[in-house]
Amino acid sequence: MFLSSLILISLFTSSGRITAGTPPKRGGQSIEALKTRFPKVDFDAPEPQDPNEKASRRSKGKHFDNRGGVDEKPNHLSAGLINHWDMNLPPLPVKESTAVVIAETLNRGAFLSNDKMAVYTELAVKVEEVLKGSDLRKGQRIDINRLGGVVRYNTGEESLFFIAGQNMPDVGKRYLFFLKALADSPDFEIVTGYELSLRGVQALDSEAVICFSSKRFQTLTITKS
Repeated sequence: MFLSSLILISLFTSSGRITAGTPPKRGGQSIEALKTRFPKVDFDAPEPQDPNEKASRRSKGKHFDNRGGVDEKPNHLSAGLINHWDMNLPPLPVKESTAVVIAETLNRGAFLSNDKMAVYTELAVKVEEVLKGSDLRKGQRIDINRLGGVVRYNTGEESLFFIAGQNMPDVGKRYLFFLKALADSPDFEIVTGYELSLRGVQALDSEAVICFSSKRFQTLTITKS
């Protein structure tokens, strides 16, 4: 193992350089505001006409079958799925991740699983630095996914489905992503992440789920092997 890249993240919950994502609030304007952070997909959206694109989308969508949450008809509610979150996930889950990269988000879109019972968001990202993952390289474009999105019905109603405590990356920003490879696929699913900007480092996911203690974690390092 050799050290080729080192990231030092000093964790200070309130006055330091890293802050946690805003936890979603239920009801009223807060849910409507939360919806703007997720892409939308029509429940009755047709499959792609191109056979190759159709096969590719079905291959991607199968990973989110049987994950539930989406109703066939609008129920006037938005749902946060609690039981899909690993409550024991450490703040920097290096061991739990297949790959750890710094990447810029290029675009994103929402899609339904093949069984139309789940909605997921796919993001295209450009890798800037690989901290873990021998099959990845700088400059490579990869697709990463996360359960969640807004489903729009033919009645015009919209419902948000997401994992409580997990937020969605924005387009055009840089993140430190912890990723898990999807089986039989070149794609990855987001474990968690951190937005990197001139303002500092901000956790993608909610402090209600990932908690930081400046006494316990003052400096953490990630090394590339």
